[in-house]
Amino acid sequence: MNDYTPAESYMHCMYESESLNPPVTVLLVKEGKAVTEQVSYPEALLRDYPDDTKVLGVLRTEFRSLQVEFTVGEYRALVKQRDEKLLTRLKTVKSVVKCVGPRGGFRSLRVVCEDSSISFGSPSKAEKVVCMLESLGFHSIREERER
Repeated sequence: MNDYTPAESYMHCMYESESLNPPVTVLLVKEGKAVTEQVSYPEALLRDYPDDTKVLGVLRTEFRSLQVEFTVGEYRALVKQRDEKLLTRLKTVKSVVKCVGPRGGFRSLRVVCEDSSISFGSPSKAEKVVCMLESLGFHSIREERER
């Protein structure tokens, strides 16, 4: 059981996904008026909005939905923490396998570390991991074709 608040749980889910369904609502003040915008991609929050921007999202659980509120800065801190944790795990990498489909399309990236293995099904997450591995000096990625 984790001890996350609903907002922290929602941000962890955002970190794991490429797109947000439903999108989050961003609250802005433009020219003295309150304005809302819908954002569908977590990366857009980090790229397009300052840290003090308020974000509203809906955390769906099995029996209910909770509206959660957090700031872009809180999400940015969580992303940094998760990336640092991933980088620490990648320092113990033994092998990396990129799985492609029969026509060469990306399927997944499997990373085998000393204590566990991690699989990434999202092409953008996999690309980010490959960049992290290259920054650590690991360049030997084997490609396997799935049937």
